[in-house]
Amino acid sequence: MARLAALRDGADDPSAADRLSALVHLERGDIPAARGHLARPARDHPDEAEALQAREALDSGQALDARCVARWDLPWQTYPDGSTPPDHDLRVAPDLRLAVAGAADRTVRLWDARSGAQLQALAGHTDRIDSADISGDGRYAVSTGRDRTVRFWDLRQGRWVRTVPITRWVDGEGPENARRFDGHNELDRLAGRAFTTAHRAHPDSPMVNTAAGPVRLDADGSTAVWPEADGRIQVWNLRAGRHLATLRGHSGGQRVTVSADGRRVLAGNGTEHAVMELWDLATGRSVRRWDDYPGRVDRLWLGRKGDLAAVLGRDKVIRLWELYTGRCLRLLRRRRASTSARRR
Repeated sequence: MARLAALRDGADDPSAADRLSALVHLERGDIPAARGHLARPARDHPDEAEALQAREALDSGQALDARCVARWDLPWQTYPDGSTPPDHDLRVAPDLRLAVAGAADRTVRLWDARSGAQLQALAGHTDRIDSADISGDGRYAVSTGRDRTVRFWDLRQGRWVRTVPITRWVDGEGPENARRFDGHNELDRLAGRAFTTAHRAHPDSPMVNTAAGPVRLDADGSTAVWPEADGRIQVWNLRAGRHLATLRGHSGGQRVTVSADGRRVLAGNGTEHAVMELWDLATGRSVRRWDDYPGRVDRLWLGRKGDLAAVLGRDKVIRLWELYTGRCLRLLRRRRASTSARRR
């Protein structure tokens, strides 16, 4: 940016440097700065193609505003070094007032995100908490733990509402990993090799009888989704205590998210031939599927209208997808590790 500023200061027509600066800020996600740099090219060269395209991108409402808008100190990371669950994260409500996270003492902590004050510590889990989420309206929370349960909480009343057990591995329809591992074992047997490694986990192991990824809630807390080890995705209305659907997902580090209105579920896994899939919960059907997803899937976010998705791959690239068309709109490459705090 300093070189572009120097070029602008020494140019007879600084509009070209302004346009390039605007494109850089647009790629970085600094929307106000991009608009400011486009003012001169729009005035001096209103018909220039690249400036027109940049203005169209800014006016489309789909440009990502990635500026840091505020910073607060929140002592949410309570696990000792080396013992943090892999799916442990901080979930922040859209109005940036409340945040939830699991704690090392097996409680779900509710925080005032702006002051850093702890508001509640909800007890009930009997083993480590793996993940937690807060509803968009800030009224409810949900959590999963190594005690093989999903627990639903009323944050306004500060109480536990309901517990749902994770579906046991042996109750499934034949996990993909189990079938693949059985194949490995058979090849070893035919080749005369001893089984030096247990390819298949014990069916009672916590590894295959807990949620296989973070749990997620919709805006009003009426729809919760979580993945299980054999690839199934469970969909519940935990407010009413009603099971809504079981979706046939994909094993291998699956991640899921639900739209704000609770109508759609997006899921993807982290295996070599990753699959990302979108379901319509009204019909229980898959409406779009991406096979051999590039970079594998590590995290998923759905836009408020459920028509856009941001997907972080294990290649550290964020891809912005238009779900109705299946088109990738933009690639954003992470230059450094991001914080685990996520605004819903």
